[in-house]
Amino acid sequence: MGNTSVDEVRALQRECADAYAAARVAYESAKTRAELDTVALNQRDAYSLYQTSAAALDALIES
Repeated sequence: MGNTSVDEVRALQRECADAYAAARVAYESAKTRAELDTVALNQRDAYSLYQTSAAALDALIES
Protein backbone atom coordinates (compact mmCIF):
# COMPACT_ATOMS: atom_id res chain seq x y z
CA MET A 1 0.00 0.00 0.00
CA GLY A 2 3.02 2.26 0.08
CA ASN A 3 2.36 5.53 1.86
CA THR A 4 -1.36 5.00 2.40
CA SER A 5 -2.45 6.00 5.87
CA VAL A 6 -5.10 4.48 8.09
CA ASP A 7 -7.11 7.70 7.76
CA GLU A 8 -7.01 7.45 3.96
CA VAL A 9 -8.26 3.87 4.05
CA ARG A 10 -11.01 4.77 6.50
CA ALA A 11 -12.05 7.62 4.19
CA LEU A 12 -12.18 5.14 1.32
CA GLN A 13 -14.36 2.86 3.45
CA ARG A 14 -16.77 5.73 4.12
CA GLU A 15 -16.93 6.53 0.40
CA CYS A 16 -17.65 2.88 -0.39
CA ALA A 17 -20.37 2.74 2.26
CA ASP A 18 -21.92 5.91 0.84
CA ALA A 19 -21.79 4.48 -2.70
CA TYR A 20 -23.40 1.26 -1.48
CA ALA A 21 -26.19 3.20 0.23
CA ALA A 22 -26.77 5.34 -2.87
CA ALA A 23 -26.96 2.23 -5.03
CA ARG A 24 -29.45 0.71 -2.61
CA VAL A 25 -31.70 3.77 -2.89
CA ALA A 26 -31.39 3.67 -6.67
CA TYR A 27 -32.23 -0.04 -6.65
CA GLU A 28 -35.39 0.59 -4.67
CA SER A 29 -36.54 3.24 -7.15
CA ALA A 30 -35.52 1.42 -10.35
CA LYS A 31 -38.38 0.88 -12.75
CA THR A 32 -36.94 -1.39 -15.43
CA ARG A 33 -34.96 -4.60 -15.45
CA ALA A 34 -32.01 -2.77 -17.03
CA GLU A 35 -32.01 -0.19 -14.22
CA LEU A 36 -32.19 -2.97 -11.63
CA ASP A 37 -29.26 -4.76 -13.25
CA THR A 38 -27.16 -1.60 -13.43
CA VAL A 39 -27.69 -0.52 -9.85
CA ALA A 40 -27.25 -4.08 -8.58
CA LEU A 41 -23.83 -4.15 -10.25
CA ASN A 42 -22.97 -0.76 -8.75
CA GLN A 43 -23.99 -2.00 -5.32
CA ARG A 44 -21.94 -5.18 -5.72
CA ASP A 45 -18.90 -3.18 -6.83
CA ALA A 46 -19.19 -0.79 -3.88
CA TYR A 47 -19.41 -3.72 -1.47
CA SER A 48 -16.43 -5.41 -3.08
CA LEU A 49 -14.36 -2.23 -2.79
CA TYR A 50 -15.41 -1.91 0.85
CA GLN A 51 -14.21 -5.46 1.54
CA THR A 52 -10.89 -4.67 -0.15
CA SER A 53 -10.47 -1.51 1.89
CA ALA A 54 -11.27 -3.43 5.09
CA ALA A 55 -8.51 -5.92 4.26
CA ALA A 56 -6.14 -3.03 3.51
CA LEU A 57 -6.98 -1.42 6.84
CA ASP A 58 -6.26 -4.68 8.66
CA ALA A 59 -2.91 -4.95 6.86
CA LEU A 60 -2.00 -1.37 7.77
CA ILE A 61 -2.92 -1.83 11.41
CA GLU A 62 -0.92 -5.07 11.64
CA SER A 63 2.20 -3.49 10.13
